[in-house]
Amino acid sequence: MRLASIGAAGRSRIVVEGEGGGVGAGGGDKKKKKAKAVVRTGGVEKIKDDGVVVVERLFKQCENVKDYVGLMLVVKGEGKVEVRGEIVAGFGKAGKCKVKMEEGGVCAVGDKVILVLE
Repeated sequence: MRLASIGAAGRSRIVVEGEGGGVGAGGGDKKKKKAKAVVRTGGVEKIKDDGVVVVERLFKQCENVKDYVGLMLVVKGEGKVEVRGEIVAGFGKAGKCKVKMEEGGVCAVGDKVILVLE
């Protein structure tokens, strides 16, 4: 370890040289952490025309739903019926969003909506 001065004011900083796990040495055998998948759940509030549904409780009120447009999600209905959909837009200011269901997808008000963010 050595002490290096910087500039005319004589400010100093510690510089680490050689191997080891010190600051700035780039050493250390730390394992990289894997990102955990975030699962969000909500519910179908309304069913509109053309296979569009309004989903509530999927986002917080302060979140910008525009950042999630285009993501795919799953709607779990009665039994083991799963229908896929895509977030197309926000709806109102309470964190709701519009979801376009895939062709032939049928869901009901109150069905569970699951969004997995990886």
